[in-house]
Amino acid sequence: MFKLFDKVRVKKKNITGVVVDVTQQGERQCFVVEADNRGKIEGGIGGESDYAILDCMSEELEHI
Repeated sequence: MFKLFDKVRVKKKNITGVVVDVTQQGERQCFVVEADNRGKIEGGIGGESDYAILDCMSEELEHI
């Protein structure tokens, strides 16, 4: 399982980042990942000069 500050890769987007928040949604956990590189990412929150924020489920992530 993933925990705060784990280094991860978002599989579908091939983006690396760090888990910055973990929340519970019913029986499942949702992980907020901050991208390592600045720039807008489709499906993410943030602009060109920001580190994008992505909401992910555990099956979308892998440890690196």
